[in-house]
Amino acid sequence: ISSFGFAGTIAHAVISQADPGHRRYGPSLRHGSHRTTDGNGDATTLDSPRGVLFLFTGQGSQYVGMGRELYDNDADFHHAMDQCEAVYAELTDGEESLLSVMHPTQEDDGPQQQHTSRLGETQWTQPALFALEWSLAQMWRARGVRPAMVLGHSVGEIAAACVAGVMTMETGLRLATERGRLMQAVPSRDGVMVAVRASREAVVGAIEEAKEQGGEEGRSAVSVASVNGPSSVVLSGSEGAVNAVLEQLGSSSVSHRRLDVSHAFHSPLMADMLKPFETFVASLELSVPAVPWASTVTGTVISTGSPSSS
Repeated sequence: ISSFGFAGTIAHAVISQADPGHRRYGPSLRHGSHRTTDGNGDATTLDSPRGVLFLFTGQGSQYVGMGRELYDNDADFHHAMDQCEAVYAELTDGEESLLSVMHPTQEDDGPQQQHTSRLGETQWTQPALFALEWSLAQMWRARGVRPAMVLGHSVGEIAAACVAGVMTMETGLRLATERGRLMQAVPSRDGVMVAVRASREAVVGAIEEAKEQGGEEGRSAVSVASVNGPSSVVLSGSEGAVNAVLEQLGSSSVSHRRLDVSHAFHSPLMADMLKPFETFVASLELSVPAVPWASTVTGTVISTGSPSSS
């Protein structure tokens, strides 16, 4: 601002806009003005920070290029992925590469759709997800972040077990690879999985109605694969049987989404792989958890020092 006085006095003042940062406190102050009437207490800082829970997802979450930026830019993640790649190469006699499926380059043969299709095959999906999840955990651990508890869904439970100390990374990757191989060998039988926005009770009721009214397809194998929340359920079974259940639920009004998976996992259609899988698991060397491990199979927490063979 410049001022040119009548007596020839000239004054200049350089000013700047006030820092608007204080405005962010406005909503809190306005709310605080009612605390006497409402009886609300002031927010306070916890004496000690709460623990961190590590969660590990299952199939259907994979996509081509997952973890690519971290692999290119984070040394800890890169090192962990390379460890998994080396172990996987040993398991496949050097004939297969997880990284080439997860991070295909222009030099790799085939269009993008082919790479997406390969990663969608459970023999690739399971070891790839395990490698990604274990590497993410190692990255956070390198930054000083330690889980107070771990929890995994489906193949993610293997990664959770490794982070909990139940098995080594090498054993976990062997298990994920064998699980994927056995499941891939099971005929698809037009199996599908569909996430439904409905309660477990509603879905179970629809399954029973479909079995009674749907003839042969209604009697086909279909089941609740997982209960992810009060209104989040996954159906698994033959495509015809699942569609019959969705029709009973009112598919036009009930939100649902088909998962990107190759088989109807967690359904009776996978029964053929259970016995050889149990035999393989029985041969593994397992330890008691060093970190509390919430099991999505039993719905209980496997505490440190508890047996983990189940």
